[in-house]
Amino acid sequence: MNYKTSIVRPIVLTFLMAIPFGFGVGFLAVGVSEGWREYKNEFLEIRTSTRWQRRTLSFLADGEPIVDDWHSPDHYTHLDGSPVADNEQQDVLQEQRLVHGPDLRRRRPLTGAPFEELLLRNNRRWVTRDPENGAIHWEWEVDPTVASGSLLIARYNSSGKRLSYVSPDGFSASPPKSGQGFESPEDTRDSAELVAFRSAGNLVAIDLSKKTVATIADIDAEKSAWVMFQQNDETGWRFATRDESTLNVYTATGTRLVEFPVPDSVTRQPEFYTTRDGAFIVTWYQDRRTEQLPDGGSMDRYSRVAKWIDANGNETRQLEFEDQYSRLPPNSDPSVVAAIDWFIERIGPGLLVPAPAVVCGAFFVLVPMTKSYDFPGQSSYDMIQEVLQELPYAIPVSALVGLLCAIACWRRQVRYRAEWTRTWTVFVFLFGLPAWIAWRVHRRWPPLELATAADADFVGPELNGREIR
Repeated sequence: MNYKTSIVRPIVLTFLMAIPFGFGVGFLAVGVSEGWREYKNEFLEIRTSTRWQRRTLSFLADGEPIVDDWHSPDHYTHLDGSPVADNEQQDVLQEQRLVHGPDLRRRRPLTGAPFEELLLRNNRRWVTRDPENGAIHWEWEVDPTVASGSLLIARYNSSGKRLSYVSPDGFSASPPKSGQGFESPEDTRDSAELVAFRSAGNLVAIDLSKKTVATIADIDAEKSAWVMFQQNDETGWRFATRDESTLNVYTATGTRLVEFPVPDSVTRQPEFYTTRDGAFIVTWYQDRRTEQLPDGGSMDRYSRVAKWIDANGNETRQLEFEDQYSRLPPNSDPSVVAAIDWFIERIGPGLLVPAPAVVCGAFFVLVPMTKSYDFPGQSSYDMIQEVLQELPYAIPVSALVGLLCAIACWRRQVRYRAEWTRTWTVFVFLFGLPAWIAWRVHRRWPPLELATAADADFVGPELNGREIR
């Protein structure tokens, strides 16, 4: 009686065995790539791409100027060349960028019920929590009772009941009496206690803890930039705006602290820093020169001016410094090293995951799922196209490895006259090299002579008439 054994249990066990083999193949590929990179750097002392070096002006939290050199053993040094202590390096100031987009530095808990916890961004909403009634979310809404504009409305998540309305008139438990909202609120930024945005040519700040609404300054969406930041723990939040001629700093209630004229020669946005004691540092580039280096690279030299401004807007110090950005060209042999680099960068991803089903699943399922969370407005087709352009050979190389493994599987199955040849061949093709290794290890292979023997090969004794029938 001819029959086939069940394929379910063997193929499930082989799949489970293929998982650790897959990780092993991936780790081996990563190890080869990292080993080649270290070999180039340590033994060949070559580089295959442009190398950038930077030496620029930076500042400590107390306002002291220092030098930031990317490729120096002493990453930060004082102007006299002495290294900056390790404990001081933790206080290197970060630039307050005057560009559109969130620029949050620190978060602090809200004070006053019902805003007892941090204000968090979640699916374009702001979420807080009421100790008694649970989560509350804030969002912009167009209310039918409002003649124009939008309101910032707080609702309970559980019931959807409106808790508070915020309009240009302030906070209220009912729709505003004036019937006016915020016109086209956009470019919203938030902290643990403030929500700031542009509306009808104004920069507006809503203080959720103090329940106040303040117009900070006039701001042009096309010609102006702004940022919100914490000057220090004592003074709290500040706003800085920059137009074509002036840099201004305001309090959270709209009081102007600093009005700093920006020179006409400044075409780029000035860089803006705040020190620990509440002073400000403004820097800008006023000149640029490019020179060629003997080894074929080039260096850009930027003449940079820095001015220190106290909390009252008075200039206390000025410094001129030359920032340097150098480009060192490749010095490798393009015929050998570059070819190996090209192979690792282009062919490597397909060898890193030599399983067509896994690669296609990652490209066509996982990538759209993960990127849709970060970029909700981008279509899945565009996301897949971006990945395919970055890794054009990943799928073809992985499919080629799977095909070679499938051919090896099919030939051995036929040679040993094993069962389920088509099923095993498709399985090995889909999951590539790890599946082929697991298939070879999992299956029991009898001696080839026994596996290929036919019925005619088994000859019994000759008949003599005494057999029992």
